[in-house]
Amino acid sequence: MMTLSGPDIVLRTATSPQGTWSAPQLVASAADYPGLYGGYIHPWSKDGVISFTMSQWSPYNVYLMRMQIDRQGRIVNPNLVANPSFERADAIGDGTNGTWACTPNCGIDTAPASSFSGDHNAFVRYNQGWRNLSQDVSVQPGTKYRLTGYIRTSANSDNGYFGARTTAGVVLSEAHFVSVGPWTRFTVDVDSGANSTIQVYAGVWTNSGDIWLQLDDVALVRR
Repeated sequence: MMTLSGPDIVLRTATSPQGTWSAPQLVASAADYPGLYGGYIHPWSKDGVISFTMSQWSPYNVYLMRMQIDRQGRIVNPNLVANPSFERADAIGDGTNGTWACTPNCGIDTAPASSFSGDHNAFVRYNQGWRNLSQDVSVQPGTKYRLTGYIRTSANSDNGYFGARTTAGVVLSEAHFVSVGPWTRFTVDVDSGANSTIQVYAGVWTNSGDIWLQLDDVALVRR
């Protein structure tokens, strides 16, 4: 079962409705999803994949969420991206130790109306060259992952990328896009290869005037 515990959604498991129920496990934190509510388990749940609905007040919407549990009821395969929705900080860091990095002109938008969800999203904006947001993420070598994120751009954007690369800048896998109007979900499948750390990124090349990109709700999960 899922309940609210303070501002967060937690999961407890048992082999029968009478219990004994496990200690709570954190499912979704209000630090990442401001104004969350619910945690209603959906009938699509099966084979260890739990589907549930979660409301969020800023701006109001209802989201279909998913997580995985093992046979002991423990949550497994969490999102490896730290601060995935940019809610835990008001400023950009250096891309390590759970922070995001970016190349100027860039930062975190704090106006709720501009975000895909919650109060924050990140942006890059410039009129020449490569501008991107990135974070170093620890992974298991030789493992397949799925990277997802929500992106929108200015109407004149003509050369954007979302993907994963090595810390030396070698692209492992990426999606290419041009103008992205409303918030759009992108999915990229990634093999970590020999790497124990990879860098997730979203960015745009621009030589044709003022171009911007916004990024929100990024996840890297083992497949």
